[in-house]
Amino acid sequence: MKVHYSVSLPASKTEQQYPSTHYLQAIVYLSMMWIIIFGFAVAAWTLFGGLLATQIAVVSGLIVTSAVFINADLRNHQALHQELARKTMKR
Repeated sequence: MKVHYSVSLPASKTEQQYPSTHYLQAIVYLSMMWIIIFGFAVAAWTLFGGLLATQIAVVSGLIVTSAVFINADLRNHQALHQELARKTMKR
């Protein structure tokens, strides 16, 4: 598990700004969400033959996943900007 976790979230980038438990929680949340989406997609496909329901589920998952990573990137950018401002004010 540690190998997969370190590949997806290298320590050099994640531990600088946030504790690793927050990243683990985000990964667990996203993995559970994708398990539910694909489970729903398989059930809709086998029971109803529903291509539309499957596409809606997958697109919704992509939107949520993108929002999570965009939000994390924005927070990281803001934190780096604040740290740079603090360092310049100390001089």
